[in-house]
Amino acid sequence: MPYLITNDLFGKTYGTEVLPSWQPMDSWRLRCGYTLLETEFETRGSAPSVIQDFEEGANPHHQLFLQSDVEFGQHIEWGLGLRYVDRLPYYGISDYTEMQMRLAWKPNKHVELALVGRNLLQAHHRESSPLIIAYRNAEADRAVYAKLTLRF
Repeated sequence: MPYLITNDLFGKTYGTEVLPSWQPMDSWRLRCGYTLLETEFETRGSAPSVIQDFEEGANPHHQLFLQSDVEFGQHIEWGLGLRYVDRLPYYGISDYTEMQMRLAWKPNKHVELALVGRNLLQAHHRESSPLIIAYRNAEADRAVYAKLTLRF
């Protein structure tokens, strides 16, 4: 039996991204960002598209982040960030807000020891969902770790 597979889906995406930064002092930097993504898809044929709902609901409509980085002298840095991601209706994922933090000690220009925390507001949350293979854990977990960087 012959099958005809065609791509009758067409559409457009548009949006904007704003990324201002400000440095009120030599040792303090503030950054923020906002992203807006609009997607509109339609089918040209008479059959409904199985991918239309995916295309329109698989990406966040709004995203926002705020980041503050402070240097305490030449050897200590502290950063704090907050991010918001809008819901993903195709996956059934709610919007979420998360925070990350980093405290670093730089005894010289070649060595950095940092304590980093990610996803600090919740123990875990969903950020995406696999389409084909069902993973047991498809969530982002809270993480706290130490990081040693050597530069040479």
